[in-house]
Amino acid sequence: MPASVTCTSPPFKEYAKLINKVSHNLGANLLPPLMAVQHGQRTYADGMKIERDFLARSGIDPHSLTLVDAQGLPGDKATPAAQLALLRHLARQDNFDVFYDSMPSMGVDGSLADVIERTNPAAGHIRAKTGTLVSAYKGKLALGTKALAGYIDAKDGHRYAFAIYVNNIPVPSNSVSDAIDLALRANKQLGAMAANICKSPKA
Repeated sequence: MPASVTCTSPPFKEYAKLINKVSHNLGANLLPPLMAVQHGQRTYADGMKIERDFLARSGIDPHSLTLVDAQGLPGDKATPAAQLALLRHLARQDNFDVFYDSMPSMGVDGSLADVIERTNPAAGHIRAKTGTLVSAYKGKLALGTKALAGYIDAKDGHRYAFAIYVNNIPVPSNSVSDAIDLALRANKQLGAMAANICKSPKA
């Protein structure tokens, strides 16, 4: 008989880094089945219910969000207020460091490495996650959503949770390549806004 083989996955904190640092959407969409198995259940729908129940226990208004999957495809919606409520709740948890360390560090690594210059005083002081959705708006190609949310360790010594969204920006030429360019420009603009908050949070 062939020898048995045992495959051991890395610790979940490493899995979380893979998902958040580089926006590994397929990995994010595997979370509901993993949560279902952990709770003795089996289906994707079971995992999504576990996620919704967690959000409700976190004090988030259920009317402020809609979740159809775990990776942020069309149909998923969350208000900035809902996002901030979740970020504040997570910051109070004993294992918050795992979540915080999994997010890109602006100007340093992951999907935010090139959003601001490494010499920017805010570099390394902002941990955040991007969200991008290209869709149709009024019959034309548009940047449906560009979002940035996370935490800023500001110059005043305080840590702030933040969420910045822009929605439904038309793509001038209606081409996919221009939509990607628009998303990248928006990413830098949101990063610049976060960097300004880091410098002067109460301005």
